[in-house]
Amino acid sequence: MRLVSVAVPVPYLDVLTYQVPDGVAPPQRGARVVVPLGKRVVTGIVVNPSANLDVEQTSADKIKNIVEVLDDDAFLPAAVVDLALWVSEYYACGAGDALAAAVPSTQAHKTI
Repeated sequence: MRLVSVAVPVPYLDVLTYQVPDGVAPPQRGARVVVPLGKRVVTGIVVNPSANLDVEQTSADKIKNIVEVLDDDAFLPAAVVDLALWVSEYYACGAGDALAAAVPSTQAHKTI
């Protein structure tokens, strides 16, 4: 099972773990991905392309699959991802909120 950590633009929400479906190349750190979140589908940023989970605490059937990988290469450079994660920790905001602020304004409101 290949897992990735994804930051989604939801206030105060920490990074979430998703499974990369078979036949899909694992996204790079900083790439945009489309993921299910509750009853909706949102665009998030990969912050850890090789995430790990405690299998005893989480059953494999509860881990949702990535819907689509939007970027072959990193959309945001690793340094920007690092800075946004630091900002989210220092200012106690969601990682996705901090990363959304780092996305260029022409791409900020792209919907699927």
